[in-house]
Amino acid sequence: MWRRGGQWALTGLLLLCLCACDAHDYWNITETIEVSSDNGQTMAQLTNKLEQDLFVRYRLDYSVVNLDASRPTEVVVSATSYVNGIERVTGQRVWHLAAGKAGEGILTNAQLQLGNALNVKLSCCETSRCVRREVLCAQEDTSGAPSSVNEVALFCYGACLDASICEGSCPSQADCDARCMGTQENTCRKTYCDYGSTALPSCLETCAGDANCQCEPAAICLETCSSLQATCFKNCLATWTQCTETYYQSSSDVIPCALCGGEGICLANFTPSETQVLTSVDGTKTYTCDIDCAAYPASCVTGCNVLYDGAEQRMSCLNLCLRQHLYWCNDFTESDDYIDSRSKQPCCFEPFCHNALYGVVKTDRVECFNDSGCPSSHHCGDEGLCVAGAASSCQTSLRRIENTPRAWGWLPWVLGGMWLVYRRRRPLGGQ
Repeated sequence: MWRRGGQWALTGLLLLCLCACDAHDYWNITETIEVSSDNGQTMAQLTNKLEQDLFVRYRLDYSVVNLDASRPTEVVVSATSYVNGIERVTGQRVWHLAAGKAGEGILTNAQLQLGNALNVKLSCCETSRCVRREVLCAQEDTSGAPSSVNEVALFCYGACLDASICEGSCPSQADCDARCMGTQENTCRKTYCDYGSTALPSCLETCAGDANCQCEPAAICLETCSSLQATCFKNCLATWTQCTETYYQSSSDVIPCALCGGEGICLANFTPSETQVLTSVDGTKTYTCDIDCAAYPASCVTGCNVLYDGAEQRMSCLNLCLRQHLYWCNDFTESDDYIDSRSKQPCCFEPFCHNALYGVVKTDRVECFNDSGCPSSHHCGDEGLCVAGAASSCQTSLRRIENTPRAWGWLPWVLGGMWLVYRRRRPLGGQ
């Protein structure tokens, strides 16, 4: 998979990059990394990560090719560095490639930082995740892109509600039970078993190499995961709206009563009121809602899954449920292009991909691991290099506030109070 040195030199940009790289150590990727949505291969990565004993700074020089001569593709190149098996940082670039064309790029030391292992991955849109600033809008020459907003909604729904994305990051129920038995249950589970925790093995680690392993994530992890799936779905639709000025309207007018802790089907309620209430379809029950605006509710995902069997019905139900929640949390304002900027979503909208990745990984030495390894008036940066100037701190900011004219000394406190009131009414994130 890896061939060290210059024995397998690449062409084009990669050769040019290697000419002046005597100070670097480098590994050519000899393994074929290829994706094809027509064959159901929507994500491919190295069989074995590049690993070495010493900590180094990483950089990936690569070429990505559209292998289809008749259709454009969209694909994501990413690389992740690890420190002793723990993920440090991921750098990525989203590509739109015309039929038969190629692109060349670099994931820099600043993006990949340092570590003692690196993995490289190629992903189609439906298996990719990006923050808003990285997402590609639909291209005019993307002939295979969804032709209607309903198709877009189905694409967003299928891409975001793939449970396997969450299961791989969640500790299994058995691991949580073993770790937290006889302790303060809730505190322990939040610390060791919550989504993204590195304190316990993930499902993928627990089940590695065992095709018969049934890995069940902890309940608290599934709830958090459902909330992230809902945010991904809503962000995906909102991005399409911002890209095209068209938006998806639910065909349903009912949502799960679970949004307010009830059971069954309730009518959506887009009427301004100091008390948020849902009423059952038959009018016999009402549920008063205690809205948590910190995140989209998991009950929208789980509730719509219980009420309906088909993807289109569930999708319509979920969209309306999230709109209802957003309406209550944004002072009774309906917003179809609201983005939670701290959550991820599919990187693009083109469902077709047929791409291959070729590359070389360069490594360079690490100067420091903490500030004590640097000369005076320098600090250790994320890349393991000593950088001139002291590291930023809270004390630095506080001194700036204290040095402002006395007449304006109240301003930070007033603005902070206004922000807390505003934030209480909105889901985390923002446009």
